[in-house]
Amino acid sequence: MPSVTTDDILAAIRQAQAESPAEEGFTTGELADQLGVIPFTARQRIHKLLKAGTIEPVKLRRKYIDGRVASVPGYRLTGP
Repeated sequence: MPSVTTDDILAAIRQAQAESPAEEGFTTGELADQLGVIPFTARQRIHKLLKAGTIEPVKLRRKYIDGRVASVPGYRLTGP
């Protein structure tokens, strides 16, 4: 399994925010998919970034396969 660094997580979040400025952020699952790791590994890094104040929790709107739209937990950078 590849090693995920804090820089990898931050780069993935920055890319998501650049691609979708109206819907900033990533869910844990989306981060894990983008980084090629299991959600547990992504979650460990996310917790460190939250404690450091680098990212903040947010609610994101996501559309499910059946067409429902719901608010789900996600994360975004706290600064530029």
